[in-house]
Amino acid sequence: MRIKTLAFAAITAWILTAIAMAQGMVYQGQFRPSSGGNIQASAGGVLNTAGSTWTGIRISTATGSANLLSASGQSTSAQFAWTSWEGVFSAPVGYTYFWQTTSAHLMSGYAYFLTMGFAAAKDFEFRGLPAGTYNLYVYTQGDYAGDNRQLGVSVGGTSQTAWTSVASRSYFEQNRNYLLFSSVSVGSDGKITGKVWNASTSVGEANWNGFQLQTVSLSKTTPTITTAPTATSITFGQTLANSTLSGGVASVAGTFAFTTP
Repeated sequence: MRIKTLAFAAITAWILTAIAMAQGMVYQGQFRPSSGGNIQASAGGVLNTAGSTWTGIRISTATGSANLLSASGQSTSAQFAWTSWEGVFSAPVGYTYFWQTTSAHLMSGYAYFLTMGFAAAKDFEFRGLPAGTYNLYVYTQGDYAGDNRQLGVSVGGTSQTAWTSVASRSYFEQNRNYLLFSSVSVGSDGKITGKVWNASTSVGEANWNGFQLQTVSLSKTTPTITTAPTATSITFGQTLANSTLSGGVASVAGTFAFTTP
């Protein structure tokens, strides 16, 4: 006689182990025109994430959103969204002083903001993040012609203004060509909201090259199962160790397993 396992009427029969959204995960984005793609880099940014993927965020419309990959190239639930942005510029890799560094691609393109002053600030948002604490690195320099540009950024009500840019920089200097927002809290809504603007009072442009969003810690959460996995049949006398689970969808990434196989 064959006994087919039921469709998991008792949720306590299995567990979900979260693996993909582990502490230390990094999301990386670089702003590109509509023709740009994702970047495979040997490393890059302040975190110098080796062998990593940078999501090419294609700003083809003033308002939109993009799905974010992890630095290891895996799909995630996270998104980056923008509202009423003014444009994006993609220079050849050799168009910045970073061109001989591992951050050459990161710093070669950028979104630009022309209208000066906070009154013209544009909105951005990270969505679909697991609840927890994050560090956000915002990269800003521009290109060979990028002297004295100045970016303002507000995250969760905390504002920072970069020092005036120095186009000849080929290394990262905090507050000069990158801003760091430490220990940014993400609640159950999974969002980080912010504003970005041209903070200069004399130069009609400010640039945002890209970002790194680093997971510092994750809040405890109870996973919810939207689609139960399917188990292969077993025969009388066999244990659940003889059954294989496949499929299934839950609110966090992970693997399904029997608690008592």
